[in-house]
Amino acid sequence: MLNDLFETSIQSFTLTSHAINTSAAASLLAGAATDDQSEDELIPPTSLLEFPLLAYYCNDILAAMNEIRRTTPLATIGPLTNALNDSFQRVSNAITKYFRY
Repeated sequence: MLNDLFETSIQSFTLTSHAINTSAAASLLAGAATDDQSEDELIPPTSLLEFPLLAYYCNDILAAMNEIRRTTPLATIGPLTNALNDSFQRVSNAITKYFRY
């Protein structure tokens, strides 16, 4: 479902219609790092904000991984890895197709 949403969204995506003020976002991220996070915590790169569909996709993948990390049986790791690899391949193909046209 996440892959289908990404593929549908990228068909109508344009870099100018989804422009984000990266300098403002960078200052927000920098402020968050100093106020709410310790030095050991990671902050996503601001370059990810230039392509919001990919940022949403990554966020959804991370949210799903956080949901299942404590309760996933070891027997499901293989199928989950395969599903994740398939998802990455579909998203990669969609991005490649986008930049070819």
